[in-house]
Amino acid sequence: MEVAQQEAELQAAVSAESTSDITVATDLPQEAAGVTTTPEAIASKDVSKVHGSLPGASMDVSKVHGSAPVISEVATPSRKVCAPTTPEPKTIAVSTGRASLGGEPDVALGQEANMSVNEEEDKLVESPTKANFDQALVAWRREVNTVTSGPTSSEEEAEEVEELLVLLEDDSSPRFAVTVEGVRPMLVTAPHCIALLRDGQPAHLVEEYTAAIAQALTQKVNGTSLMWTPAEQRRVELLWSFGKKRGNGGWQLLDPQNRDPNFLSALELAQNPWHQLMLRTAVSWRTSLHQDVSMLHVDVHGCRDPPHTPSHLTVGLGAMLTEARNSGVPERVSLVKAFGEALEEELTKVLTSMRLWPKVQMIRVIVPTAWDKHMRFAGAWAPSTQRHTQTQQAVSYAGFAYSVQLEMSKTLRRALLQNRPALDEFGGALIAAWKKAEQGDTKDTPLSADANPWR
Repeated sequence: MEVAQQEAELQAAVSAESTSDITVATDLPQEAAGVTTTPEAIASKDVSKVHGSLPGASMDVSKVHGSAPVISEVATPSRKVCAPTTPEPKTIAVSTGRASLGGEPDVALGQEANMSVNEEEDKLVESPTKANFDQALVAWRREVNTVTSGPTSSEEEAEEVEELLVLLEDDSSPRFAVTVEGVRPMLVTAPHCIALLRDGQPAHLVEEYTAAIAQALTQKVNGTSLMWTPAEQRRVELLWSFGKKRGNGGWQLLDPQNRDPNFLSALELAQNPWHQLMLRTAVSWRTSLHQDVSMLHVDVHGCRDPPHTPSHLTVGLGAMLTEARNSGVPERVSLVKAFGEALEEELTKVLTSMRLWPKVQMIRVIVPTAWDKHMRFAGAWAPSTQRHTQTQQAVSYAGFAYSVQLEMSKTLRRALLQNRPALDEFGGALIAAWKKAEQGDTKDTPLSADANPWR
């Protein structure tokens, strides 16, 4: 169905129901028809069955909560795992996320764009076992207690300690939230608006301004956002600050219960609350609009300024292309190409008008040039890692036809926040590109990828 026709339906829905009244009923059946939900099924999923319906999941999505899963055994790709104990979903504002281990030194300050990139990232990285996770959690709580109970060097630091204690007091507080700004089936995520540990990898630094940009885009397009709550952002900011003051690296005080949504293993998806909220959001649109509704996912990230990164904006379509190739349907590959061309055309107009500095290439659209290799910023982990980015989760599990990872330079992020009309145009460009791809209204021009991956 074309986006234009969808918009007519959406306008009718808007007039019939105020978006401020939208709430979410998150009754997601464990054995819903055609949907992969168990760890074993996800690990060996048949892509053709992923986009099945979820009958009985009558959902709106303004404020969603998914309880933290009970870890009966954290999934590990290299061994058999116990089935997760899945608690009953609740209908409240937001959600919690738990469980991560990180043993590598954190990235040096000032290396914002090189977050978690190393020579080993193509290799399989196992999730922690429950025993190792419990040990890490005990060690983390001990370190936090040492910081919060020790002497302070100034009145300001004492106030920050008191603030942190308040944030730590209720460990069941929501950590991330789904927020609805309208009825358009477009989900905007910002998983790295806080610093996060990664299994077997350096800590991933916070990508500044991504939360504010994601929320502003969501409001502009009348869509839905999924990101860490302001309270959790502040809690992590304080923990990182105290860790740095101790001289041992900010990463040492990062909460191991926060999983990186952009680095989830296949076997943990069924019990990861963030991933489940993405699924429920998609289900709500298929239920309230229609089963074949076209959905767009935009994942907002930050990278270093040029020349460290070749362009101010890098558009990653690796997840879409991989899914299209796996389907064996040539038309799906053509659709990805059309979407990439439309994004490059529409977003170039916006970026050119902003006069960003330094004057370099404004935008690149990239995809992996080899199916078994990780290509930075393409938005897809290599199959050998058994890991999934947000865009991979969107297209392979949640049924999004369109999903794009946006890597923005720090200059671009600042400029967008300081220039609201430009940010509005940026959101409009995303919608325009989506429409063009749906309608087949694109030019047959080559993308700015380093090689031709469309063969």
